[in-house]
Amino acid sequence: MNFKILFLSLLSLTIPLFGMEMPANVKDALDAHRAELQAFIQEKTSRFKTFSYKNPRWWQGFVDGEGVTKISWLPGHYIKYHVNRVMGANILKQSIEKNKLTALDVPKKYLYRVYDDNRPISDENTLVIAEKIEEGPLKLLNSAHINQIICLHNTTGFEDPHERNLIRADDSKCYIIDTGGLFLSSWTLFITKLWYGDSYYLTKLSRNSMTEDARNNLKNEQKKCLHAQEKKRFLYTTIKTTAVIGIGAGLYYWLAYKRA
Repeated sequence: MNFKILFLSLLSLTIPLFGMEMPANVKDALDAHRAELQAFIQEKTSRFKTFSYKNPRWWQGFVDGEGVTKISWLPGHYIKYHVNRVMGANILKQSIEKNKLTALDVPKKYLYRVYDDNRPISDENTLVIAEKIEEGPLKLLNSAHINQIICLHNTTGFEDPHERNLIRADDSKCYIIDTGGLFLSSWTLFITKLWYGDSYYLTKLSRNSMTEDARNNLKNEQKKCLHAQEKKRFLYTTIKTTAVIGIGAGLYYWLAYKRA
């Protein structure tokens, strides 16, 4: 899994990064507190540079909420470190619109340059401003949410659907609030699904609170996944056994020919 995470991090560099147009009142509030934001981004940049890439959990700081803060002078929004969150939001939004996943959505996310310079957008000079999504009275995910989350995984490779990342809002939509996860292009998604399958993803999804119908639906998907994995294991074992027999037979006849 660690190699996969590193590979996808490199892959993300090829995906365009752009944010939505920021509301004027939000930008004015950020401009008025620019010095505070500069101190925040310096502290986070220094913090994350201390993570060792030799440590198999070097990426953990990005997913444990250390790069997220809520400030009183910016109500209704979070300030987040790591600009690839916007890239993730773009990928999810495009798939939601293309596949008409009406039960899902992502919060609005904006890029804010903390320093007025000509450097390219990066974690060292730009922060992500994310809309805060309030949880609605109906907290359980239903079958439509589960089916469309699985569809989103199949089309984007989004693979972090744990309970803290999914919020059911007042409009009954399920919002994916953490978009800094991993995403795959179509060909890498095919290779990854062939190698890893969907069992790990479905297990993470099953930890969410959901209706009984949704739970039964997810169990059926897990059964299909296990059946598919059994077929893959049988195919892999057959190919491996055939290859070993073929190589052994080839060596035997080659040695017999050399002796003759």
